[in-house]
Amino acid sequence: MVKYQRKYIDANRPPELALEDSRPRPYYDYYHQSVRRFVGEVRKNHPAGLLIDVHGQSKAPDVVMRARSTAARSTSCFDVPARTP
Repeated sequence: MVKYQRKYIDANRPPELALEDSRPRPYYDYYHQSVRRFVGEVRKNHPAGLLIDVHGQSKAPDVVMRARSTAARSTSCFDVPARTP
């Protein structure tokens, strides 16, 4: 779990768009290295996994909102092919 506010670092964006200041870059990099490490562990030990990105927002704090990337359009959020070892 990260301990920074999204208004300072948007880890869901590429680094050139995620940061307005270079000082938090180590936190951005650490987050992405950790995600890559966890994904690697899941791929090594399991046939499939599910990565869920959950973060808060202040406009409707009691609501869980689902968003999809427009870069990876698909017919289902579960249609990513399983990776075989």
